[in-house]
Amino acid sequence: MNKIITIKRIQHSAIVLVTFAIAILSFRTTREFVTGFIVNDEMSYSVRMVLIFITLPIIITALLHRNHSPIAELGLKRNFRIGFGIAFLMCSPMLIGYMFFFKMSLPINQLIAYCLLASIGEEVLFRGFLFGQLFRRAKWGIILAEFVEALLFGLIHLHQANDISQALGIFAVTFFGGLWFAWLYAEWDYNLWISIGVHFLMNAYWYIFDVAHNALGGTTANVFRLMTILLSVYITIRHSRTRNNKMAINWTNLIINKNPNETLFTKLRNWWRQPAHNISLLQAGGTVRHRSV
Repeated sequence: MNKIITIKRIQHSAIVLVTFAIAILSFRTTREFVTGFIVNDEMSYSVRMVLIFITLPIIITALLHRNHSPIAELGLKRNFRIGFGIAFLMCSPMLIGYMFFFKMSLPINQLIAYCLLASIGEEVLFRGFLFGQLFRRAKWGIILAEFVEALLFGLIHLHQANDISQALGIFAVTFFGGLWFAWLYAEWDYNLWISIGVHFLMNAYWYIFDVAHNALGGTTANVFRLMTILLSVYITIRHSRTRNNKMAINWTNLIINKNPNETLFTKLRNWWRQPAHNISLLQAGGTVRHRSV
């Protein structure tokens, strides 16, 4: 029984990782092809983001969970208004700070493509699909699941760098961002709109106030970004303690994501109640007696 479960988890992990690899490679290799039909760079980026980063994970999730809505599985069926409302509160330090220290501009095309669609696409693919499926369904431990997701998230942003020092800085910022977004996703009961909202607003403020041309930024920009992160951590911890006084990420799922309430007794009880077990007893000439446990 344990071997079957292990094999299923390995298969699930393989499908998720292969799908992710296909998505990343397709996004890069189809750029020139799509741009040949669409002159506008923002539109080309938007089309590839919707088709590859959003639609593909939803389709694969639907195939993996045939009896469950892929939208709900990824966390997109959660409360949208609450998600963005909490995200707006978390990102308020960046908005207030940038209003005083940076000039405002309104690049509408870039906001839609590189902020809104990028945040939705990256959160669906990286947090909802990659991290969510590896941690929640394949039962990877939080350390490995977050590390793999954050590592890959950091690597895809290296194209923004012009030299080694910039590359290291951008990787560090985005790697930590990957860890942070995944943590928010898990602690807010897998409401993907929380991480989408925070991701979108941070990117939007970065563009609206023309803070920097890459994810690294300067000292002033990062002071308010750090304040946003600290505020989000405080709000999230308060939320978890108010809800059930327990964090979703804890010592029980660091290495393997297991249910701390699943004891040997509950495992035997669940096994006894399985139809396959009862059928095998009947075929052997035995009788099945249902007992209240």
